[in-house]
Amino acid sequence: MGALQKLHRCLYYVLLLAFKIDHTFYNVFYRKCIYAIPFIEPVIQLIPIKLAIKRIPGSRNEIMKITSGDTVLDLGANVGSISSLFLSRGANVHAYEPDSRCISLLRGRFKYYGNRITLHHAAVSNYDGGTRLNYGSFNTEGNSILENKKSADGSNGSEIIPVKNITNIVDDLGYVRLIKMDIEGAEYDVLDALLTPEYQDKFDVILVEVHSEKIPSLKPRQKNWKIKY
Repeated sequence: MGALQKLHRCLYYVLLLAFKIDHTFYNVFYRKCIYAIPFIEPVIQLIPIKLAIKRIPGSRNEIMKITSGDTVLDLGANVGSISSLFLSRGANVHAYEPDSRCISLLRGRFKYYGNRITLHHAAVSNYDGGTRLNYGSFNTEGNSILENKKSADGSNGSEIIPVKNITNIVDDLGYVRLIKMDIEGAEYDVLDALLTPEYQDKFDVILVEVHSEKIPSLKPRQKNWKIKY
């Protein structure tokens, strides 16, 4: 471990101790554990949004179009980076995250926002039920409910989680201004359910990260979208 990394670790341990936050947050989230500190989120909201979303290619214009009162979905919220951007635009956020460790952090991070953000401890797919979430090989990133994702094969741990049907979610909300999706391969089932005549008028924009490079067996389904829709 380098000197700078040791310094970072000491700094985060001191901050977590000062705010009486379980030090295991550092072991799980590393530098992202900073979001568990109560005053951090209001500070983040002071950062100009144009700077904050530079690293999200193709998404900047759509996020900037969000206006106060819009309903948005954050599927695969992780530690809430995108939910934070949505809140800064005045949106009402429904954030879905299957990892119980992340949910614990999210509850602390967004506890002062009241009903402007609703946290759901669940994965999202095209059915209601339950399944196993396999943890990714790095931190809390790359977790997946798919069994054929090599970087999330269960060797780093897993948990049983609820799964919510995307069509029921959208039906309950009525209309969704924007759907952000980063759900490690499960996006294919969600998109197949949404990209239909029945649902095309129930949402405006979908921003999705696809994972066919990490899960090659999904590539044919991506080609089908281009042909069918």
